[in-house]
Formats: sequence, C-alpha cells, structure tokens
Amino acid sequence: MKPILFRIYLAGMLLLLIFHPFIGKSQSGPLDKYLRQGLESNLALKQKDGDVSGAIYSLKMARQLFQPTVSFQGSYQTGSGGRSIALPVGDLLNPVYQSLNQMIGSNKFPTITNAEQDFLPVHFSDFRIRTTMPLINTEIKFSREIESQKVEVEKLNLEGLRLELTCDIKVAYYNYLNALKVTGIYESALKLANENARTNERLQQNGKGLPAYVLRARSEVDNTAARLLEAQAAVENAALYFNFLLNRERGLAIDTAFDITAALRDAKAMINAELQVTDRAELKALRAGVHVRGLVAEMSRRYWMPKLNAFFDLGVQAQRFAFNDRSRYYNAGIQLEIPLFDGRRNLLRVKQVQIQETQSKLALEENEKRLYVSVAIAKNKLLSTYQNYLASLKSVESAASYHRLIERGFKEGVHSFLEETDARNLLTAAQLQASLQEFNLLIAAANLQRETTLK
Repeated sequence: MKPILFRIYLAGMLLLLIFHPFIGKSQSGPLDKYLRQGLESNLALKQKDGDVSGAIYSLKMARQLFQPTVSFQGSYQTGSGGRSIALPVGDLLNPVYQSLNQMIGSNKFPTITNAEQDFLPVHFSDFRIRTTMPLINTEIKFSREIESQKVEVEKLNLEGLRLELTCDIKVAYYNYLNALKVTGIYESALKLANENARTNERLQQNGKGLPAYVLRARSEVDNTAARLLEAQAAVENAALYFNFLLNRERGLAIDTAFDITAALRDAKAMINAELQVTDRAELKALRAGVHVRGLVAEMSRRYWMPKLNAFFDLGVQAQRFAFNDRSRYYNAGIQLEIPLFDGRRNLLRVKQVQIQETQSKLALEENEKRLYVSVAIAKNKLLSTYQNYLASLKSVESAASYHRLIERGFKEGVHSFLEETDARNLLTAAQLQASLQEFNLLIAAANLQRETTLK
C-alpha cells in the first residue's frame, strides 16, 4: 500500500470510530443474511423448537381436562357357587296351592320346593356408554397453569439458544474473515520475500552480495510459504465450522462483502452504551421456573380440596345375550371425593416442593449476579480490545514507515540485508496483530451483545 493511501485509510478509520457514536441495529450485508439463515436451519434450534411444540401440546391437553370423557364399556360374567340367599317360595305358596286344589277338587297346583339364588351372575352381560366430566377439581386448574408456564420456559430457552447461536455465527464469520485477511497478509509477505531473494541473488551476481544472504532470503521465502499454507488451512477450517452452524453444504462459498467499517463503528459505540441484563432470556426462564415451583407447592397445599365429578351411563343388560325392550337402561350420578388422611404423605410432598422452590430462587439470584459479572467482564474486554486495536493501527503505520526506509536504504546499499529482513518481519507481524485485534474487537462486541439485551 502506498504511503499516502495508507495514511488516508488510517485517518478514515480513526474518524469513523471517533465521530459516529451510535449502535447499528442491523448487521451489514451478508452477515445479516447468514444470521437469518442460521436461525432458520440450525439443527440444534430445530431440536429445541420440538421441545416448545411438545410443551404446547401438553398445555392443550391440560386445557381439555375439564371436557367430558366418553367411553364404551362392556362386560360378560358367569359363575357358580359362593354366597347365596334362600328364597322360601315353597313355604309361602304351598299352603295356598293346597287350599286351591281342595276348592277345585284337583291337583292342578303342584307342590314346589324352596329356592336358593347364588350371588354370582350367570351368563350376565352389560354394555354401556359412560360419560364422565369433572365439575370441581383444583388439580386440573393448577395443572393448566403449570403447563402454561412450562411452555413459556421452553420458549425462553429457545430464545436463549437463538441468541447464543447468533453470537456463534458472528464469531465464526469474523474468524473466517480474519483467516482470509491473514492469508492475504502472508501472500503479500511472500511476494516481498521473493522480491528480496531475487535482489540478493542479483547483488551476489554483481559481486556485492554474500551467499549467506541468498540462503537466508530463500529460507525466509520457505518459512513464509509454510505460514501461508497454515493460513489457508485455517480458512478452510473456519469455512467448515461456519457452514456447519448454518447447516449448509461444506463446500458452499461464503460471501465476504462485509461492511467492516460500520461494524467497527458499532463496536466502539457499545463501550459507552447503557447495558441491561434483567431481560435476558435465561433469567426470564428461571423466573418462570420459580413460578412453576410455587404453583406446584400451592397445588400440594390444597390437597384437601373436594373433587366433584358427574357421570352418565346409557346401556343394555341381559342374561345369555337375550336383549329386549327391558334390557335398556340409564344411570346418572355425582361423585364427591374429600381427602381426609393419607399418612402425611402430602405434607411431606409440600415440604419437598418448598425446598425445590427455594433452590430455584437461589439459582435465580446466583445467575443474576453471575450475569452482572459477565457483563462487566465483557465490557472491560471490549474496552481493552478497542485500545489494543488502536495501538495496533499505530504499530502498522510505524512498521510500514520503518520498512519503507530500510527497504530504500537496502536497495541503495546503506542498510544490510538483516536489517531489511527484520523490518519486513516487523511489518508482517504488525499487520497480523492489527488484523487479529480488528476481529477481536468485533468478537468482543458480539460477546457483550450476547451478555446483554442489545439487539
């Protein structure tokens, strides 16, 4: 890069970072597109979305518990023996039959014996349609509210995962861009190393150079080429991970038309932004969990509440399947259940749920404090990274100026080859550090945004 152009670039970057203190609400170009794509196609999000759907169906089932239940029931029974009841029909009817026979002068009315009837039914069938419906049941009411809160918890967990994925996609994208930039730096360094090697070869041919300098120059070329291969491998690995997060094919190209100037401006503005952690999805989920524990405890404390159910049967009964007009019947009623004693099991259950509720509150308090600490650390990290980034820009400017002076002197025979090599390595290291700090600043901003409610 020419000296004048480089100074213009550096001045422009500093002006943008200093005089535009506002936070952009959307990402630049391709990153915004990739964020939407990742939130739509990421496999982990799809799994969590299934948990939300399952919780919604559980809530729908809880809401239907007050609806009537209709079922078909049938039974067939037959037996013999066991308990029975004596029926003295002979003792009751025989005197009457004897009197009648005497009156009519015949034996038309025979003598009968006493009967005995078993309690067990013989070839008895009963088929009915039973309808039941709860009228008063506090457990159903609490269950419905609990399932509603569980749906909210799953939605908040999904939102937390979405924020985490958003941060991961940003970091992966920045790492890919950084790897590309590092590759470009090493490519430029390799060109300089090759040019330096050719210069030393010409000097040796003209009797002004040393063979050791030529060997050292070729060694610098080989070392730079090896680092370039490492950088290219880092680009490939970064692309693989980025496409994995987006659930894309591994070989798909990644759009790099990213407005890094606007992103750096936004990152700088976050240093003085007002940050909040109270609206974090994780904290909302924990609060909802505390509410669920409270509902369970209240439901357990109301175990003594009566339950009132209604039922209605419509069916047929017969022996040996001899159904007729008299086989049809209906039966309706109301059932009342009031718990009186259960061996103190429910009281112990209340104590257990109260302990769980206390644990949930402690977990909420712990996470609130942890998140405040995390935000403070992330903000301090952003500030220090920003300062390091500004320092790296100045280092690049100084290293570039120093390299130009040494390179000119080397060509004029004023400076030695070792001085030129040292200046070139210093410039490459400064450029690498500036690139690293540039994307570290963006990554620090993404992490701070993840820890807060900034969008």
